[in-house]
Amino acid sequence: MNARTLFHLYRIVIGGVCPVIQRILKSSSLCIHCIVWLCILILVKVYASGETCREHVVEVGNSTDYAKVVKLLQESIDFSADPCEDFYQFACGKWIESIPEPDMVYDRRKVMYEDLLKENQAILKSKEFGDSRAMTSAQRFHEKCVSSDEEWKSKGGSINFVIRNIRVRNI
Repeated sequence: MNARTLFHLYRIVIGGVCPVIQRILKSSSLCIHCIVWLCILILVKVYASGETCREHVVEVGNSTDYAKVVKLLQESIDFSADPCEDFYQFACGKWIESIPEPDMVYDRRKVMYEDLLKENQAILKSKEFGDSRAMTSAQRFHEKCVSSDEEWKSKGGSINFVIRNIRVRNI
């Protein structure tokens, strides 16, 4: 901000745009003039730079969750359909096309549950959270469960359990 801009700003303030400040300046000493002028200058400088406003701006499209929702909507909505004529086709057209023909009943909750399981397994297998003690423990626990489940299946699993625990009485 140059001296000419500051001078014009001062003339606007003194010229009656702000009557309260004008009264203060007319009835006070030079020291008060300087203090009021300095306060105005600081406020104008801070708000003109926009630093205070930029801190509170939230960018909507920068999160991974936002990207996932956008991707899901783009995969689901059929923009070629007219929503006034067939809203169901508009809202769910592409989603229906993306689902393979199932052998049995197929609902959205099952798909969401499977997606959740895949995401959880991806998180538990990733090395991204290696510095977190909690994630390291969760990954170790998951690995033990997976390996013991595979071991259980390789040793005969439930059939061996049934054979060992059911006693057949000789007749």
